Amino acid sequence: MKKNMISNYSEKQMVLDYCKILERENLSFAVEVPFYNKSIDLVYTDNSGQLCALEFKLNDWKKAITQAKDCSTGAHKVYICIPKKKYSMKLEEQAEKVGCGLIIFDLEKKDKVILKESNHNNIWEGANRILNEGYSYSIENNNYQQLQSI
Repeated sequence: MKKNMISNYSEKQMVLDYCKILERENLSFAVEVPFYNKSIDLVYTDNSGQLCALEFKLNDWKKAITQAKDCSTGAHKVYICIPKKKYSMKLEEQAEKVGCGLIIFDLEKKDKVILKESNHNNIWEGANRILNEGYSYSIENNNYQQLQSI
């Protein structure tokens, strides 16, 4: 990997590159999905119809753990997505403690590896309904196209 690859890369770009993967996989997704008083970086529907929430971080994975934990009341699966270079065993252990999945993103190849599957059981029906509404809203308002144009 080029030495300054991460410093020349943004979380927004990582989200957009991940969206391209989901497009190739023909999965429905939305970006900047409103959920309570926050927004989730990316939400998609997997092949089994479950909502999956992803929080992307280039550096502060502890913040990503907190964000993913917050998402877990509404999403069936939650993941943190970080650059391959930022992986650590400590991150993996902390993610596993809260039932959060871990995705490693290769910035050069623009590809993902799901290192750990999400395995939480925090979902609450009311929060899931709120997330579904935010997901629908983001798709209808084409947040993806808006993010691409920023």
